[in-house]
Amino acid sequence: MRTIKSIKRLVLILITVSVVALISGTAFAVPTLQLYSENASYDPATESWIITENPFVLQILGADQPNQLNFIDDVTLYIAVPDSSGSITIQGISSSLESGSFGPFTFDDDDIIVGEPPFANQFPRHGIYPAYFISIPLEDLQVNDESDTIINSVDIAEGITPPGTDTGDIDLYQITYSGFSSLHMDLTGTTHYSGNKPDAQEFAPFSHDATAVPEPGMLLLFGSGLLCLGFFARKRK
Repeated sequence: MRTIKSIKRLVLILITVSVVALISGTAFAVPTLQLYSENASYDPATESWIITENPFVLQILGADQPNQLNFIDDVTLYIAVPDSSGSITIQGISSSLESGSFGPFTFDDDDIIVGEPPFANQFPRHGIYPAYFISIPLEDLQVNDESDTIINSVDIAEGITPPGTDTGDIDLYQITYSGFSSLHMDLTGTTHYSGNKPDAQEFAPFSHDATAVPEPGMLLLFGSGLLCLGFFARKRK
């Protein structure tokens, strides 16, 4: 009987350890590439960060996973837009950017194409493509030379404690847009490892959406219109 009880106890301990290890492994997983903004909220239904500010600061994060990653190049931001009538300006504002400065660059009607960018089938699709979109080449991420703390932002949004962390490189870009009611952003890059590990194409697993908010003057005009409609409706009664 003691032997059976001992075996049961050992099995229970092993199961507990396995569950803890699984949870810890999930919490400490950090995507190689991420898109994030400080004031954005996460929508788990679409796996996308959403921000209503304009302009806003977009974080481009590269994590040194699995600690053999030297750098990430071909870093490209794809921005899907509702139509072809608008403009987007992007400027690097982080001192860690490789060249020390980036932009500002403005992209407008002439830069917008219709279709699907390369590797679109690997994006969190959300019914976005085919669409109007702009491709913006960004600075390389020097993940092995930088020591920025990279946090799995979705762990924080979902209340996972402790959130996954790693070291890497964070570049900041200010994005301003006009003429568009919304933006949908995805990120890709090519990873280069030390040793014999081959290069790989990486994709940010979480998209980033920006939704325009009407200016205060427009809100006032809209509210006045509703009041007028209400007044005339009452008179007709």
